[in-house]
Amino acid sequence: PREHTHADASTSSPPSTSPSSIAVDMACGMAAGVAYTVTAHPFDTVKVAMQSRKNSSTSSGTTPKSAIAVTSEIIKGPRGALGLFRGLTAPLVGYSIEAGVNYAAFNQARRWLEHNNPLFPPNDDGSGGGDASSSSKRSVTRHLAECAVSGALGGSLLSLVVAPTDLIKCRVQDGQFARASDAIRDVVVS
Repeated sequence: PREHTHADASTSSPPSTSPSSIAVDMACGMAAGVAYTVTAHPFDTVKVAMQSRKNSSTSSGTTPKSAIAVTSEIIKGPRGALGLFRGLTAPLVGYSIEAGVNYAAFNQARRWLEHNNPLFPPNDDGSGGGDASSSSKRSVTRHLAECAVSGALGGSLLSLVVAPTDLIKCRVQDGQFARASDAIRDVVVS
C-alpha cells in the first residue's frame, strides 16, 4: 500500500461542498489574487507603456526605450511612483475574483473527484485490485487525472473573468481612459 500524505489526511472524509468550504476556498484565492496583483501590476504597467508608446517602435527608426527608462519616465510623471499603479482597480477586483473562482472550482472539483471519480471506478471490492505496485501506479494516475480535470474546469471558468478584466486594465494603463469605470462604460456601450 502507498504511504499516506498530507493530501490524504485532508481528503479522507467525504468531500465538503458546504457554503463555508466554498467560501474559504474563494477567500484564499482572492487573497492570493490581491497579493499577486499588487506585486505584479507595476511590471505590467511598464510593459504596456513600452508596447503602446510610439517611440518604443523600431519602425519609426528610433531605438526602443529600455524598461528602466520607461519606469523612470512613469515615476517622473505627475503621479510619481503611484503612476506604476495606474489602472490597478480593474485587475485588483478582477484578478482577486479570478483567483477565488480558480481556487474554489479546482478544490471543489478535486474533492468531488476524489470520492466520486467516474474516470477510475474502484473494483467490486473497492481496493482497486492488483498488487501493491500496480495499485500505487493506478493511484498516481488517478490523482493526476483528477488534478488535470479539476484544473481544466477551473481554467475554463477563468475566461469569464480574465478577458474583460484585461481589456479594461489595458485601456486604463495606456491612457485611453482615466478610470476603470469610464473604460467599462465604453466597452458596454460599444
